[in-house]
Amino acid sequence: MAKVFIEWHSMKDDKVCPICEFLNGYIWVFQTGENMIGDSLDHPQFGEVWNVNLGSKAHGHDDDSCRCSMTSEFDLTDTLYMVKELREHLVYEMRYVGTSGPSLSKAGVDALSKL
Repeated sequence: MAKVFIEWHSMKDDKVCPICEFLNGYIWVFQTGENMIGDSLDHPQFGEVWNVNLGSKAHGHDDDSCRCSMTSEFDLTDTLYMVKELREHLVYEMRYVGTSGPSLSKAGVDALSKL
């Protein structure tokens, strides 16, 4: 399954509120098929701190004064492993077992083997 990591970044200056200072570096992890990303980011201590429609909720107000940002990172390691396993199975089936449906040419099988 693919994973998505979202990290909170504060401005790290004297104007940062205590909540955003605490949230700096906090990472939410979402995994496809399990806890998909919703409309908000919730923190165990502070509750909803970001809402897609409303913006920052970390301060308890909606005046757009939050200067924080978030970065995202994707981990497709498990997905790539599953694709590799599927490819190996298909190559084996086409080379050694045969198929009753449409088949690939030798060049097609060789190209698939290089994925």
